[in-house]
Amino acid sequence: MGIRTGVLLFASSFLLGAFFTHWSVDYKTLWTSKLLDSSVKSAHIYYHDLVRAPAWVSLILYGVSVLGLGSTLAKMVEMNQSTLLFDGASLFLQLTTLATYHFDIRNAFDLLPPLSAGSAASAALVGVLKELASAHTIIAVALTGVIGLQAGQFYADKVPPTVPQSTASSVPTSPVQPSTPNMPSSPRKRK
Repeated sequence: MGIRTGVLLFASSFLLGAFFTHWSVDYKTLWTSKLLDSSVKSAHIYYHDLVRAPAWVSLILYGVSVLGLGSTLAKMVEMNQSTLLFDGASLFLQLTTLATYHFDIRNAFDLLPPLSAGSAASAALVGVLKELASAHTIIAVALTGVIGLQAGQFYADKVPPTVPQSTASSVPTSPVQPSTPNMPSSPRKRK
């Protein structure tokens, strides 16, 4: 594993862990069959506190994302089939993650009603909370895909290619003997 792959795995794992922390409230709002008022209230308080977090928290997430994108682009300098397949797909998933965070999550934070709104904003609040939970799920799946693609690339680069059995039997085992230059290519009868 090279340093560029290590940086990419670090960035993806860090971001996956950062977004996995939201699972405690996302599970109760998106994945349970019955949405309880206590779940909505705890998720509202959680995200309200997250919105009020210092700006450097969001900047760290953007910085680690840019670090991962930079290492992927640095890996793509070697243009071979493995790079195009694995790193190209990783780049797509990273851009999906960044776009989901920037356009879905940041916008949902702006739509989050204040804590004092109470039950009057309940329908709007549930919609925003479900949007946040689904965006976090998309990000988690994309980052897991990046890690899986890098593991697949590592495996594909380390395992020697094997020749299928049907092809191996048709390949000659001895090298072809070159014809001598003095011999005619077709025998002729002399009269």
